[in-house]
Amino acid sequence: MFESIKLSKLFGVFVMVVFIGLSSCGGGGGGSSSSSSSVKAPDTIAGKVALVRITYGEYPFANTGKALEYFYSDGTYRTIGDGYYVADSNGKYAYSTNGGSKATIKMNDVYLGATTATLTFDTDTSGTFVMVDSDGHKQGGTFEIANQ
Repeated sequence: MFESIKLSKLFGVFVMVVFIGLSSCGGGGGGSSSSSSSVKAPDTIAGKVALVRITYGEYPFANTGKALEYFYSDGTYRTIGDGYYVADSNGKYAYSTNGGSKATIKMNDVYLGATTATLTFDTDTSGTFVMVDSDGHKQGGTFEIANQ
């Protein structure tokens, strides 16, 4: 399902996102939708894993690469980087939605400090993200989510 991911280095990616699986999203959770206006971000990301593909980034973020983001019910997350561009990391997170297709993850990463990721769901299980650190540096890309 997910591409092979090697372990290593220091962290330089999002989160997170990025993050999330839709069995917890009220509205069916299995299929996908082609219209973001009818897509609802899940109510929680706890128990989800996201494959994150980075397409751009400003230092200290990675500007390319892949990572797996695991989100746990105790409010912590773990990043497993690709071992080349993205390093392993971990921290705490808080997740919220706007009731529509957008969600926000506020993270406190052990290496990057405070970051905020904004997720836009294009389907029930995938979309795009933009992450910003406390100095305004940005990173973005795509994500796909599933249950752990």
